[in-house]
Amino acid sequence: GEGGGLTLEGGTGPKSGSGGGGFNVPLLLYIGHLLAAPYIIWKLLNSAQQNQSGQDLAVPGGNWEKGEGEHFIAKASFPFTAGNQNELSLTDGQLVVLAPQKLQVHQQNGWLLAAQDGKSGLVPANYVKIISKRNG
Repeated sequence: GEGGGLTLEGGTGPKSGSGGGGFNVPLLLYIGHLLAAPYIIWKLLNSAQQNQSGQDLAVPGGNWEKGEGEHFIAKASFPFTAGNQNELSLTDGQLVVLAPQKLQVHQQNGWLLAAQDGKSGLVPANYVKIISKRNG
């Protein structure tokens, strides 16, 4: 035959790889989700546990609710209607007793633990103005 051999042509097909230096965006997104998902789940579980434990802190000993020991006196700036049994309704100008700061850190952000007439519950922090701190 006349050169019936097999010939290989190289370099005419598409090349694999991007030539280096480029970011693989889908891989970065995958790694980001892989790292972020457990953190987000952990934060959600922690906030749910704090909400449940916050209900138990409503009556730590009852002293601050009666105006004994460390507590704060606050005046309601706006009326507030409780949305559930964990909240305390307010009328404009009403005086309430707020729990000491060591109990407030266990509450939801933006809410304060307060008591009035033997009832305790959460009130929106921006609805009340602290008048004074008392230690007894």
